[in-house]
This record gives sequence, structure tokens and C-alpha cells, in this order.
Amino acid sequence: FIFIAVSLTKLYTIFMHTLTFFDIDGTLFHTTACIRVINQAGDSRALTNQEFNHHTLQPGEVFDFTEFRSAEKFRKESIPVAHIIDRLKDALNRHEDVRLLTAREDLDNKDTFLDTFRDVGIDIDRTHIHRSGNLKLDLSVADKKMIWVRRYIENNNYTCIKLYDDSIYNIHALKALEKDYPHIKFVGIYVLEDGTEQEY
Repeated sequence: FIFIAVSLTKLYTIFMHTLTFFDIDGTLFHTTACIRVINQAGDSRALTNQEFNHHTLQPGEVFDFTEFRSAEKFRKESIPVAHIIDRLKDALNRHEDVRLLTAREDLDNKDTFLDTFRDVGIDIDRTHIHRSGNLKLDLSVADKKMIWVRRYIENNNYTCIKLYDDSIYNIHALKALEKDYPHIKFVGIYVLEDGTEQEY
């Protein structure tokens, strides 16, 4: 019976149609770019990527994403998270469906941005980067990311969706999709600052 159970588990894994998303900032790379919050008086303060994930603007405040649009800053200052990058490379080498999903908007130089991935051996031309920051909607970062996830679910026959992300809010948003898509297995991999993982 044990043999049969193990065999069925292996067969289920083989026939699962999986799509894996990887976040960029704080997940594949430790980045230095900050988002600034500017108030009506012109005063500003900086938010890290993690702080931005759950920050709510107060009346009269706006976000300034200038640093996050700089491809040169991203390439020069980003520090790769080797363990997670290896996960991405392995998935690409196995010809799995892989997408990168970032809260960033378009950067100011596409080639410089993509070269950052090539610098660490990622064959970036074999996947696609979705920038949820391009969605001009009054929604949280997590909700914007889930728009992309839902688009893939509704246009494909995936049986499993995975997300590697350093924001627990994004992981919870992914898991919340279970109620709308009970036929799909959702796996959230929360990436800690040291690159270790917690699976949800």
C-alpha cells in the first residue's frame, strides 16, 4: 500500500500543470531602491520595498518611484539571492512555465534591466516579466499582482500555481484564491531576508 501511495503521488506531480511566479525585489535580488512618500508641503520620506508593500497613503501624499525606474541603479547595486536564483534557473532548465512578477513599473532602460538577470546566468529571454506597477488602479500591491495570476488561470489549464515572494501579504493574497479556484493547488513560498523559505 505504501508503494502504491508513493507511486500515485509521483504520478500526480508529473501530470500537474504548474506555473511558477518569482518576485524580483527582496526575492531574486536584494535591492537598494526606495520609494519616496511626498506630502503637500513637499516633505518626503523613504520606504523600503517591504515597507511599500503595506503602506497606505495619507490624504495629500503621493508616491515617487524615481529610484525604482532606474535600470542602472538596479544593475549596479542589486545583490543576487543565490539560492532563489538557482530555483529559477532549475525551473527554466526543466522547461517549466515560469514568469517574473514585480510591483515595479517599466524601467527607463529595458536592456540594462534585463542584463542584470543575464549577469547572474538567468536566461531571461525564456520567460517574461510582468510589471504590476503598470496597472493604474487604486489597489494594493498584492491585489495588482493577483490580477496577473488570475489572467493566467483564466486563460490556461493550470492545476498548480506557485509564488516565490518576500512579502507575506502577497503570499496570503495568493492563498486567498483557493476559494475561487478550488480545483487549483496554490503554493506560496515566503522568502526571508537570508534566502530561506517558508512554504504556505
